[in-house]
Amino acid sequence: MAAFGNNKRAVESILVSTGDLALVNATADAAALPGGGTRVGATGDIPLMSSVTTGHVNLSNGQLGIFCASPAALREYNVATLSTDTYLTAPAIYIAQGTSTAQTPGRGNYPLVNNRPYESSGVIYGHEAIIMTGKAAFYSSFSTWVIGETGVINTDDLTEYALKVTFRGYAQDVENSVHGYVSTTYTYTTPDYTTLGTVAPVAHLVHNMVSEVNRNSRVFRGYSQNWGGNDPIIAMALDQTANGATDITAGGFDNGGSVNIQVRGGVTYSYTFTAEQIASLRTAMPAGYGIRLANPVGAGASANAEYILTMAVDRDLAYDDRVPQVKIRLDVGLLRGFADTVSNVEEVFASEGEGASRQWILFYENTHGQRKYSSYQRQEFPFIEVPSSIVAGEYYNTIIIEHRSALQTGVADVSVSPKKTVILIPACEDTTMTSLLVYLNAWVSTCPQNMILGTRNASTGALEVANPSFCA
Repeated sequence: MAAFGNNKRAVESILVSTGDLALVNATADAAALPGGGTRVGATGDIPLMSSVTTGHVNLSNGQLGIFCASPAALREYNVATLSTDTYLTAPAIYIAQGTSTAQTPGRGNYPLVNNRPYESSGVIYGHEAIIMTGKAAFYSSFSTWVIGETGVINTDDLTEYALKVTFRGYAQDVENSVHGYVSTTYTYTTPDYTTLGTVAPVAHLVHNMVSEVNRNSRVFRGYSQNWGGNDPIIAMALDQTANGATDITAGGFDNGGSVNIQVRGGVTYSYTFTAEQIASLRTAMPAGYGIRLANPVGAGASANAEYILTMAVDRDLAYDDRVPQVKIRLDVGLLRGFADTVSNVEEVFASEGEGASRQWILFYENTHGQRKYSSYQRQEFPFIEVPSSIVAGEYYNTIIIEHRSALQTGVADVSVSPKKTVILIPACEDTTMTSLLVYLNAWVSTCPQNMILGTRNASTGALEVANPSFCA
């Protein structure tokens, strides 16, 4: 909270929207309210707690609402704000999120972790400094190298070819000496192509080198009884899709998919790529190329492989893994055999991405989640855990509101407490984000000490959060 001149840690509140519902504030005249009854007039009051059905909350599961938190306001206390409300009409607000029990209140079983009818932010005081930031999600990416694309792979007779691959990443850097890196050298010695009259030596070398990498890969553990593959890497042979290579640019792979990668001992091994991995492969591969099933048996009989592609895979997770960083970065070197003219380029760099659910789940478990149960001690098993509404495998666009409260503790002493409200909205859902920004932009921009960070409208200065490209 350096922007506030305060070294206290902010107290976080995390709200998770389903993304497909407008704010309850936007309920139309005569439309039904989640807690029962209907709204009277387009500007009629919508209280947080239903005035029709006792104990019910005027929020649907995953729906957001902004409510007045000041008793000295034009808007009533605990009543939803209007899109025209400013700091002057609602000096303080809070943001609430409905849960699955919003319409089924009542006493639950101990320890009551599944009977919270709504979640709420702290009070956001308009007279205090406010920083509102919008962050769009983007896919994580995988370190991907292509060998031989612009400089053709040379094929010499009876020559040892060697790839040296170094693996870098948070886990590797922590677990190993700063002067040492985990690495593996993959080798293959070519036969006498000239004497054998091999039709396509490049294809033969590609198939065999890919096979050497993959038998050491943790992706194909069990690949050989004599090899315990642990390397976080997968290799692929690339060929033109016109020749039958699997075309991963086809729409059927937009959300990921299974591709046959390798044949060994007569067994075909496939790998199921995630949508993020497919995005990295599409960026790395030359146009018109796809993944050819690598098979050392019979390789070289036809020109059905031209390039070698290597891609890092995420590190293995521990049973109770609290480290958010999972990416591995490859450094690929052509150690022996390859001519100086052979190209070797990292086409895609490793990135943890932005807005991934695992990152937010860990953040929630270490912050807001620990305050929902007074005896919550994550360091010991078993522990009582209050679940969040964060959906595994989802990406979230995010609104972060940094705010603070102040309390007079003495004649000349004021205690300032920083707060942070995090609002997560599924990245490919427009309804909630559009509705939320209408109300937040109108209110935050009128506060005396506001700062809005992120993409802003050039003419109005309003915060805008566009969906990431993978939503298209």
